[in-house]
Amino acid sequence: MKRCKNFVEQYFSVVIFLIVILLLIFLSDYPISVKIVMNILTQNAYIITVAMGMAVLMISGSIDISVGAQVSLIGILCARMLTEKEIPAWIVIITAIVLGIGLNLLHMLLCVWWKLPMVLISIGTMTLYQGIVDLIGTSRPVLIYDQTFRYIGVKYLGPVSVQFLIACIVTAAAFFLMHKTYPGRYIYAVGSNSLAASLSGIDVTKVKVMASVFYGFTVAAGTLIHTSRLGSAQTGMGDEIVVTVITAGLLGGISIKGGTGKISGVFLIILSLSCLSYLNLTASYGVHYRNLLNGTLLLLSLGYDFYRRHRRQQAEGAKI
Repeated sequence: MKRCKNFVEQYFSVVIFLIVILLLIFLSDYPISVKIVMNILTQNAYIITVAMGMAVLMISGSIDISVGAQVSLIGILCARMLTEKEIPAWIVIITAIVLGIGLNLLHMLLCVWWKLPMVLISIGTMTLYQGIVDLIGTSRPVLIYDQTFRYIGVKYLGPVSVQFLIACIVTAAAFFLMHKTYPGRYIYAVGSNSLAASLSGIDVTKVKVMASVFYGFTVAAGTLIHTSRLGSAQTGMGDEIVVTVITAGLLGGISIKGGTGKISGVFLIILSLSCLSYLNLTASYGVHYRNLLNGTLLLLSLGYDFYRRHRRQQAEGAKI
């Protein structure tokens, strides 16, 4: 029994993924095929992209709840630049990436200056960004007709969509950064204990800035994917993403305090959540049940994180 319990704890994300796959097979109204699986992955490519950045940020010991407002802000700005100003797509893409990185560098700068956790800073910036979105947005979606920009969201390379290919590249980059490089080890060290990391000679501020830059890039990339696929942008287009990516991080093994977790675990959980979203959609339960499910999963993921930390503290106490 103890061995089984340890196995579930060690491979929790894999177990969740397998359970969801079984649910998808037996409860879906439509026979599961490669085409349906690829459609699920394509529709959630932007969430996968942002989740990878959020995973790196959470491992570093920070958490950002303004991501939804950032997606809305970047998306509407890109749409208006393309539609009203007729700015070339490549300039719009570069602008989006610079803005995504810049917004998150602002978060980190305020954290360093005021010595406050990022979650508190992001509460204020979330309201600020949403206010800007309300000013520059409209009650109707801003439609995008630029075919060069739409390439990201509608084109396929064989059976694989361009947007899912981008999500895979970002996932591979996150995995390589966190598990194969010294900067990734520094991010883990800072998230685990920033004081100890500083005393060991690690530049904590520099490491947190690096994590914020990567996260900002993924927010911009995810927004470009999402906006391109929809062919439009509107206020509130990123409202639901924050719960999904934070839940994926926690269930994927990342502690709310940072320092633990694997990119592969987060990737499997985000795929699991995407499949659950598909089941909800095909069953026509509606947005209320989806919100109920998302809220329940977030609470369960917080409880799971508390359980992991409690077990870890007990193990450390036993060694002493």
